[in-house]
Amino acid sequence: YLCNNIDSESVLNNLTQLDDPPQLCGRVFKNGEPSYFCRDCGNDPTCVLCSYCFRKSKHREHRYKMMTSGGGGYCDCGDVEAWKQFPCCELHT
Repeated sequence: YLCNNIDSESVLNNLTQLDDPPQLCGRVFKNGEPSYFCRDCGNDPTCVLCSYCFRKSKHREHRYKMMTSGGGGYCDCGDVEAWKQFPCCELHT
């Protein structure tokens, strides 16, 4: 009905191909959510990744610190000013 009698599966496939994830994550941390700081690449201790981006990044192979967020901060994945190297995870490349 919404696709004007077009095969809905082909419409979904076409939309999926057009999907382009943003280069910046920007996920806002909830209270108690884990965040990760890369000791090797972070420009300062406020530069953190959410768990989704951290697992898909090169930083997981570096020296890192896991912290519990107090809420309100956001994931810096994709922010080239926050990282000395590897600013993007595989999801936001």
